[in-house]
Amino acid sequence: MTTLSRSPLVPSDRTLLRYGQRMVPEANRGEWVSYWHAELWHLRSRDLACGGYSLALGLLLDAAWLRKESWRRSFSGSAFSCLLILALLLTMGALPILILAANLKAFATAIESALPSLVLGSLPIMIVGFFTSRIPVEVRALSLGGRIKACIFDACKIALLVPLTFLLSVDLFAPLHPFSSFPAFLLQSLVFALLALTAFHWAALDCNLRCKHCFRCLAEPVRVGCPSHSFLEWSGFERLCMKGHGVLSIPEIETSSFRSRRWLPRNETN
Repeated sequence: MTTLSRSPLVPSDRTLLRYGQRMVPEANRGEWVSYWHAELWHLRSRDLACGGYSLALGLLLDAAWLRKESWRRSFSGSAFSCLLILALLLTMGALPILILAANLKAFATAIESALPSLVLGSLPIMIVGFFTSRIPVEVRALSLGGRIKACIFDACKIALLVPLTFLLSVDLFAPLHPFSSFPAFLLQSLVFALLALTAFHWAALDCNLRCKHCFRCLAEPVRVGCPSHSFLEWSGFERLCMKGHGVLSIPEIETSSFRSRRWLPRNETN
């Protein structure tokens, strides 16, 4: 890594590099400083002052882009980003009710009056959804802490999905309540049940397509083996964890030796 204090660059360029490197992720900082140090030295050695401003802007934009990409890789597909998106959707689902209520007091009253319907309707839906949306996955060498974290993550998803689907059903049929209250209530309950069961199925599928250690979304599936050789060797798809924690094997045809999806940690994939 280039030492800026001993650099032959002019003080303004050293200051620019010093501020720029603070935005660059630490893993890319050494290469970034060396590259832009050479670019600035080349510019000054040829006395190309006319391109100084554009080069300085490019330097800062490049540093900002590297930081943005670092954040994107860190949060994209993570459990935190999933819960954050669901929380934002839940907030957006409550906005139509707030707009119709016209003030916070009326909004709080509307939410309080809807709580019994939410609780009574959610209990049978959760029971049915739990037994109908489960997708069996054989998990090996998963610690007790990892299982507890997975249960907490799934519980948080369900805690956000159930009220979200309820608010969506309320938003759809709220304009009909003043004209036909009971038919609108029946239709709302039916739509709520359908949306909630769909959400349960998505939550189970999303859980299975995540790493069992870091809870990130797995990579795109890669075909392994040949379907015509399924009686002699395994064939199906594999989805890798981007952090290298393991691989999810999905058989194309269920056999006696490979009946369901199987999660293999890194120490068993070699």
